[in-house]
Amino acid sequence: MEVAGELHAEDGNLIVGSGNAPHDGGTNEAMFAVNTATGKYYAVLFTDGKTFNAFGVANMRELPAPLLQWFQNKGGKL
Repeated sequence: MEVAGELHAEDGNLIVGSGNAPHDGGTNEAMFAVNTATGKYYAVLFTDGKTFNAFGVANMRELPAPLLQWFQNKGGKL
């Protein structure tokens, strides 16, 4: 993954970033967040343009709001 843009703060204590595999047309992407207050990290991988995997949570519903929105915008269903 190459970071597509700068890291930015969201929802108070979250540092958020996203990116994709270079020269891949967006079929392999990821978004991640780090909570600076708790040290917890979260990530969502979108691979082959169809499969999602989440890290740092037991299910997608527990993702921080920016990652949950990204997941849903990519076509992910809860």
